[in-house]
Amino acid sequence: MEWLNDNAQAISAVTSICTLLVWVFYAQLLYNGYVRQRRPRIIVNRGKGVGTNALCLISNMSSEAIYIQHLVAVLHTHEGVYELDVVEYQQQSGDDDEACYRTHQGPLASGDYLHIQSFGSIVDQIAQHWQLDQDALHRQSKRSFHDVLPPC
Repeated sequence: MEWLNDNAQAISAVTSICTLLVWVFYAQLLYNGYVRQRRPRIIVNRGKGVGTNALCLISNMSSEAIYIQHLVAVLHTHEGVYELDVVEYQQQSGDDDEACYRTHQGPLASGDYLHIQSFGSIVDQIAQHWQLDQDALHRQSKRSFHDVLPPC
């Protein structure tokens, strides 16, 4: 007991420092949980089929709304890698073959999803923009087709 009385101030200082370290540890855990919860979560998935006819779906899985500014599609071929921003694309309007532009740029609410195009349409759009040979792409796709967008 005499030793405790003689070293009470030192023991109190060490205990206070240990308590501070525990509080810092718990504050870090709480902060990491808060940041993880607020981080945007976007899922790129396919729907309504398989292969190139499947729809490309962008889903917002975060707790807040997100703003879609760019959607970049990447096509890997034997000749190289081709990228294209597909947030706006040209769409043929039925009867009079007049081209109109459609955009996917804008806010996406929490839990909402966006259907952009089919994967085949995205590949065709990239091929048209980069003036790629459609027949070579179709022959390659039958041998080894990689998804237009990388897996998440």
